[in-house]
Amino acid sequence: MSSRPGRRGLPAVLAASVSVAALAACPSPRAPAVSVPEPIAAQKPHEVTSPHGARIDPYYWLRDDTRKDPEVLAYLEAENRYAQAALAPVQPLERTLRAEMTARVAQEDASAPVLRGGWWYIQRWEPERQYPILVRDGFVGNIALKLIEGLAEGLFKTISKEIALASPELARSFEPVIKRVWANHDYAEYGGAPLLGIDGACIICHGSSNHVAIRNAIRVAVDYLTNDLNSIIAAELSKEPTPTPEQQ
Repeated sequence: MSSRPGRRGLPAVLAASVSVAALAACPSPRAPAVSVPEPIAAQKPHEVTSPHGARIDPYYWLRDDTRKDPEVLAYLEAENRYAQAALAPVQPLERTLRAEMTARVAQEDASAPVLRGGWWYIQRWEPERQYPILVRDGFVGNIALKLIEGLAEGLFKTISKEIALASPELARSFEPVIKRVWANHDYAEYGGAPLLGIDGACIICHGSSNHVAIRNAIRVAVDYLTNDLNSIIAAELSKEPTPTPEQQ
Protein backbone atom coordinates (compact mmCIF):
# COMPACT_ATOMS: atom_id res chain seq x y z
CA MET A 1 0.00 0.00 0.00
CA SER A 2 1.33 3.39 -0.93
CA SER A 3 1.01 6.68 0.96
CA ARG A 4 2.74 8.93 -1.55
CA PRO A 5 1.04 12.37 -1.48
CA GLY A 6 -0.09 14.01 -4.70
CA ARG A 7 0.80 11.02 -6.82
CA ARG A 8 -2.33 10.98 -8.98
CA GLY A 9 -2.92 14.08 -11.04
CA LEU A 10 -4.07 11.98 -13.99
CA PRO A 11 -5.22 12.84 -16.52
CA ALA A 12 -5.27 16.61 -15.93
CA VAL A 13 -1.70 17.27 -14.75
CA LEU A 14 -0.31 14.41 -16.80
CA ALA A 15 -1.92 15.70 -19.99
CA ALA A 16 -0.29 19.08 -19.47
CA SER A 17 3.09 17.46 -18.76
CA VAL A 18 2.80 15.24 -21.83
CA SER A 19 1.92 18.20 -24.02
CA VAL A 20 4.94 20.16 -22.81
CA ALA A 21 7.19 17.16 -23.26
CA ALA A 22 5.82 16.52 -26.73
CA LEU A 23 6.41 20.09 -27.82
CA ALA A 24 9.92 20.00 -26.39
CA ALA A 25 10.63 16.86 -28.41
CA CYS A 26 9.66 18.47 -31.73
CA PRO A 27 12.74 18.74 -33.98
CA SER A 28 11.64 21.99 -35.62
CA PRO A 29 12.29 25.19 -33.64
CA ARG A 30 9.43 26.92 -35.44
CA ALA A 31 5.86 26.35 -34.31
CA PRO A 32 3.65 24.75 -36.97
CA ALA A 33 0.97 26.87 -38.56
CA VAL A 34 -2.38 26.64 -36.80
CA SER A 35 -5.50 26.61 -38.92
CA VAL A 36 -7.65 27.96 -36.09
CA PRO A 37 -7.29 31.67 -35.24
CA GLU A 38 -5.85 32.39 -31.84
CA PRO A 39 -8.55 33.72 -29.49
CA ILE A 40 -7.77 36.98 -27.73
CA ALA A 41 -9.75 37.83 -24.63
CA ALA A 42 -11.36 41.23 -24.65
CA GLN A 43 -10.31 43.71 -22.01
CA LYS A 44 -13.18 45.18 -20.00
CA PRO A 45 -11.91 47.34 -17.14
CA HIS A 46 -13.65 46.51 -13.89
CA GLU A 47 -12.93 48.08 -10.52
CA VAL A 48 -12.46 45.56 -7.72
CA THR A 49 -12.67 47.02 -4.24
CA SER A 50 -11.31 45.40 -1.10
CA PRO A 51 -10.06 46.43 2.36
CA HIS A 52 -6.60 46.64 0.79
CA GLY A 53 -7.65 49.19 -1.81
CA ALA A 54 -9.14 49.27 -5.30
CA ARG A 55 -7.66 47.79 -8.45
CA ILE A 56 -8.65 47.56 -12.11
CA ASP A 57 -9.06 44.05 -13.50
CA PRO A 58 -9.55 44.05 -17.30
CA TYR A 59 -10.36 40.32 -17.32
CA TYR A 60 -12.81 40.25 -14.42
CA TRP A 61 -15.60 39.45 -16.86
CA LEU A 62 -14.09 35.98 -17.34
CA ARG A 63 -15.05 35.12 -13.78
CA ASP A 64 -18.27 33.16 -14.06
CA ASP A 65 -19.08 31.30 -10.87
CA THR A 66 -22.32 29.99 -12.38
CA ARG A 67 -20.51 28.48 -15.40
CA LYS A 68 -23.40 29.64 -17.57
CA ASP A 69 -22.30 32.98 -19.10
CA PRO A 70 -22.57 32.48 -22.92
CA GLU A 71 -19.72 34.90 -23.65
CA VAL A 72 -17.34 33.21 -21.21
CA LEU A 73 -18.27 29.73 -22.43
CA ALA A 74 -17.77 30.79 -26.06
CA TYR A 75 -14.29 32.12 -25.26
CA LEU A 76 -13.31 28.94 -23.41
CA GLU A 77 -14.55 26.80 -26.32
CA ALA A 78 -12.44 28.92 -28.70
CA GLU A 79 -9.39 28.38 -26.46
CA ASN A 80 -10.01 24.62 -26.49
CA ARG A 81 -10.33 24.54 -30.28
CA TYR A 82 -7.10 26.49 -30.68
CA ALA A 83 -5.23 24.23 -28.23
CA GLN A 84 -6.43 21.09 -30.01
CA ALA A 85 -5.39 22.48 -33.41
CA ALA A 86 -2.00 23.66 -32.16
CA LEU A 87 -1.20 20.31 -30.51
CA ALA A 88 -2.60 18.15 -33.31
CA PRO A 89 0.86 17.54 -34.95
CA VAL A 90 2.26 16.07 -31.71
CA GLN A 91 -0.72 13.94 -30.70
CA PRO A 92 1.00 10.62 -31.65
CA LEU A 93 3.99 11.53 -29.50
CA GLU A 94 1.69 12.73 -26.73
CA ARG A 95 -0.10 9.37 -26.67
CA THR A 96 3.24 7.55 -26.55
CA LEU A 97 4.54 9.64 -23.65
CA ARG A 98 1.23 9.32 -21.81
CA ALA A 99 1.31 5.54 -22.13
CA GLU A 100 4.89 5.42 -20.84
CA MET A 101 4.09 7.61 -17.84
CA THR A 102 0.87 5.89 -16.85
CA ALA A 103 2.59 2.51 -17.10
CA ARG A 104 4.77 3.57 -14.17
CA VAL A 105 1.82 4.56 -11.96
CA ALA A 106 -0.38 2.02 -10.18
CA GLN A 107 -3.90 2.44 -11.53
CA GLU A 108 -5.47 1.04 -8.37
CA ASP A 109 -3.86 1.94 -5.08
CA ALA A 110 -4.64 2.90 -1.51
CA SER A 111 -2.78 4.69 1.24
CA ALA A 112 -2.09 3.26 4.66
CA PRO A 113 -4.96 4.00 7.09
CA VAL A 114 -4.32 6.88 9.50
CA LEU A 115 -6.16 7.13 12.84
CA ARG A 116 -7.22 10.67 13.68
CA GLY A 117 -9.92 11.74 16.13
CA GLY A 118 -11.31 8.23 16.47
CA TRP A 119 -11.68 7.74 12.69
CA TRP A 120 -9.56 5.82 10.21
CA TYR A 121 -8.76 7.89 7.10
CA ILE A 122 -7.78 6.24 3.81
CA GLN A 123 -7.09 7.56 0.31
CA ARG A 124 -7.99 5.23 -2.53
CA TRP A 125 -7.24 5.67 -6.24
CA GLU A 126 -9.15 4.10 -9.10
CA PRO A 127 -8.25 3.87 -12.83
CA GLU A 128 -8.78 6.98 -14.99
CA ARG A 129 -9.88 9.15 -12.07
CA GLN A 130 -8.22 12.53 -11.58
CA TYR A 131 -8.63 12.68 -7.81
CA PRO A 132 -8.37 10.20 -4.94
CA ILE A 133 -11.41 8.86 -3.10
CA LEU A 134 -11.35 9.86 0.56
CA VAL A 135 -12.65 7.21 2.93
CA ARG A 136 -13.40 7.64 6.63
CA ASP A 137 -14.07 4.49 8.61
CA GLY A 138 -15.53 5.18 12.01
CA PHE A 139 -14.23 2.15 13.89
CA VAL A 140 -14.63 3.77 17.31
CA GLY A 141 -18.03 5.18 16.33
CA ASN A 142 -19.21 1.78 15.15
CA ILE A 143 -18.14 0.17 18.43
CA ALA A 144 -20.02 2.84 20.40
CA LEU A 145 -23.09 2.40 18.19
CA LYS A 146 -23.11 -1.39 18.67
CA LEU A 147 -22.75 -0.92 22.42
CA ILE A 148 -25.70 1.48 22.58
CA GLU A 149 -27.86 -0.80 20.42
CA GLY A 150 -27.05 -3.81 22.59
CA LEU A 151 -27.73 -1.92 25.83
CA ALA A 152 -31.07 -0.59 24.53
CA GLU A 153 -32.26 -4.02 23.38
CA GLY A 154 -31.12 -5.70 26.60
CA LEU A 155 -32.71 -3.00 28.73
CA PHE A 156 -36.10 -3.31 27.02
CA LYS A 157 -36.07 -7.10 27.32
CA THR A 158 -35.09 -6.93 31.00
CA ILE A 159 -37.83 -4.42 31.84
CA SER A 160 -40.45 -6.49 30.01
CA LYS A 161 -39.35 -9.66 31.77
CA GLU A 162 -39.35 -8.09 35.24
CA ILE A 163 -42.82 -6.58 34.75
CA ALA A 164 -44.15 -9.94 33.54
CA LEU A 165 -42.69 -11.72 36.60
CA ALA A 166 -44.06 -9.10 38.98
CA SER A 167 -47.55 -8.92 37.51
CA PRO A 168 -48.72 -10.62 34.31
CA GLU A 169 -51.78 -8.35 34.25
CA LEU A 170 -49.57 -5.26 34.51
CA ALA A 171 -47.35 -6.66 31.75
CA ARG A 172 -50.34 -6.96 29.42
CA SER A 173 -51.29 -3.35 30.17
CA PHE A 174 -47.76 -2.05 29.56
CA GLU A 175 -47.13 -4.13 26.43
CA PRO A 176 -48.52 -1.51 23.93
CA VAL A 177 -46.49 1.25 25.61
CA ILE A 178 -43.26 -0.74 25.56
CA LYS A 179 -43.80 -1.62 21.90
CA ARG A 180 -44.28 2.06 20.98
CA VAL A 181 -41.18 3.12 22.89
CA TRP A 182 -39.14 0.31 21.35
CA ALA A 183 -40.34 1.23 17.86
CA ASN A 184 -38.94 4.75 18.35
CA HIS A 185 -35.51 3.30 19.11
CA ASP A 186 -35.47 0.32 16.75
CA TYR A 187 -33.20 0.84 13.71
CA ALA A 188 -35.42 -1.54 11.72
CA GLU A 189 -38.23 1.00 11.82
CA TYR A 190 -36.01 3.56 10.08
CA GLY A 191 -34.67 1.14 7.46
CA GLY A 192 -31.41 2.93 6.75
CA ALA A 193 -29.71 6.19 5.91
CA PRO A 194 -29.18 7.64 2.40
CA LEU A 195 -25.68 7.66 0.93
CA LEU A 196 -25.12 11.20 -0.32
CA GLY A 197 -22.89 12.35 -3.16
CA ILE A 198 -24.03 9.86 -5.81
CA ASP A 199 -26.33 10.29 -8.79
CA GLY A 200 -29.16 8.09 -7.59
CA ALA A 201 -30.66 6.65 -4.43
CA CYS A 202 -28.65 4.33 -2.20
CA ILE A 203 -29.78 3.41 1.30
CA ILE A 204 -27.24 1.99 3.74
CA CYS A 205 -28.80 -0.56 6.06
CA HIS A 206 -27.62 -2.18 9.27
CA GLY A 207 -25.43 -5.24 8.83
CA SER A 208 -27.95 -7.40 10.66
CA SER A 209 -31.09 -5.94 9.07
CA ASN A 210 -34.16 -8.15 9.17
CA HIS A 211 -37.10 -8.19 6.77
CA VAL A 212 -38.70 -5.21 8.56
CA ALA A 213 -35.57 -3.09 8.14
CA ILE A 214 -35.26 -4.01 4.45
CA ARG A 215 -38.90 -3.16 3.84
CA ASN A 216 -38.50 0.22 5.52
CA ALA A 217 -35.26 0.86 3.65
CA ILE A 218 -37.15 0.39 0.38
CA ARG A 219 -39.77 2.85 1.66
CA VAL A 220 -37.03 5.38 2.45
CA ALA A 221 -35.56 4.96 -1.06
CA VAL A 222 -38.98 5.53 -2.64
CA ASP A 223 -39.47 8.69 -0.56
CA TYR A 224 -35.97 9.83 -1.53
CA LEU A 225 -36.74 9.50 -5.25
CA THR A 226 -40.30 10.80 -5.02
CA ASN A 227 -39.16 14.00 -3.34
CA ASP A 228 -36.14 14.29 -5.71
CA LEU A 229 -33.77 15.01 -2.83
CA ASN A 230 -30.72 14.86 -5.12
CA SER A 231 -31.95 17.88 -7.06
CA ILE A 232 -32.74 19.76 -3.86
CA ILE A 233 -29.26 19.09 -2.47
CA ALA A 234 -27.60 20.02 -5.79
CA ALA A 235 -29.58 23.27 -5.96
CA GLU A 236 -28.54 24.24 -2.45
CA LEU A 237 -24.88 23.45 -3.12
CA SER A 238 -24.89 25.44 -6.38
CA LYS A 239 -26.07 28.63 -4.71
CA GLU A 240 -23.41 31.30 -4.96
CA PRO A 241 -22.09 32.11 -1.48
CA THR A 242 -21.97 35.72 -0.39
CA PRO A 243 -18.31 36.77 -0.65
CA THR A 244 -16.61 38.27 2.37
CA PRO A 245 -14.77 41.61 2.04
CA GLU A 246 -11.47 39.72 1.90
CA GLN A 247 -12.72 37.61 -1.05
CA GLN A 248 -13.94 40.55 -3.12
